[in-house]
Amino acid sequence: MVQEVIYSEQETVIRVDDVALRVYVGKADADQPFLLGHLYQVRGGFVQVKTYVFEAMGKADLEAMKKVVDFFFASLLDTEWYIKEVPRDSLLFAQEAVRLYGEEHDGAVCVIR
Repeated sequence: MVQEVIYSEQETVIRVDDVALRVYVGKADADQPFLLGHLYQVRGGFVQVKTYVFEAMGKADLEAMKKVVDFFFASLLDTEWYIKEVPRDSLLFAQEAVRLYGEEHDGAVCVIR
């Protein structure tokens, strides 16, 4: 696994194998495929500390992007207290809906029971 991390003041770029993600805190661009990563701490309960935006730079597969998010939290932040989210306004939402709920037919997700 080839890893490259580039830091700047506004964002971090993480490249793992062929997947490159731009990581920043702020509002996500709905015209891009992105995930959210919510960092938590334990303070008498689980308290959300920060939300990171993981935006694809170029073409990216959802599962490959999730692995990069895992790398970010586990290796760079040294934590297991996080949640990955694929928001409705992300271009990746359709892929996640198919994975969770079933097959896609004519642009609609059909729930398999």
